[in-house]
Amino acid sequence: MTVGAVGGVHPAVALMANAVDDARKAAGMLGADEVWTATAGDLITLLRAQSRLESATAAVGHALVREADVRGLAAEHGQHSTGAWLAQLLTLHPGEASSRVKTADLLARKATDTAAALAAGKINASQARAAAAALRKIEPHASAAEFTQAQEFLLREGAGLHAGHITRLGRHIEAVLDPDGEPERAERAPSRSVSSSGLADPDRRGRAPRRHCLTLGGPAPTARRNSH
Repeated sequence: MTVGAVGGVHPAVALMANAVDDARKAAGMLGADEVWTATAGDLITLLRAQSRLESATAAVGHALVREADVRGLAAEHGQHSTGAWLAQLLTLHPGEASSRVKTADLLARKATDTAAALAAGKINASQARAAAAALRKIEPHASAAEFTQAQEFLLREGAGLHAGHITRLGRHIEAVLDPDGEPERAERAPSRSVSSSGLADPDRRGRAPRRHCLTLGGPAPTARRNSH
């Protein structure tokens, strides 16, 4: 337990409050009357910083949602589920609230490396949601070793892929692990290995997309990364 959390306000409360205040101050400095003073370099730096901040706050949110779920706060507040409670608390669409609860559950329970990557800003919030959704579908069909390898693969490739591509990668892995789950899967995935091409967008010079490959049950091959 974090020192200072017993018998008083958790120290993270002050940190988050300060972060909110600082972000609001920055927003005030970037109003229509002042944002024009930022250089192109400033804009790029600020966009990257905002993305990292969004990743960090998403990681905080998932941790808090998971803890609220474990503690049963929904029942204490007369709600039938954590999703319903969260939707009311934060004025969220029920589907969005439910998605947050499911993502938080997997990140805390099993996909802890994905949670750590999100907190560190190695992936963004939408990438983390896509990876968590993919791993949630993979989990029932994977051994512990296969789940770990699938997560490692999605994290390695996810740094250079947007959420839609991560979802497609997850579907390929799921097809390998559960070829009978839908028609013609057996033909598409005859062995416990998966490869897919065309998942990354070609660059501006028209070069072909990267090829991604995962062999489950053995060492995952090294994948080439796009330069950032």
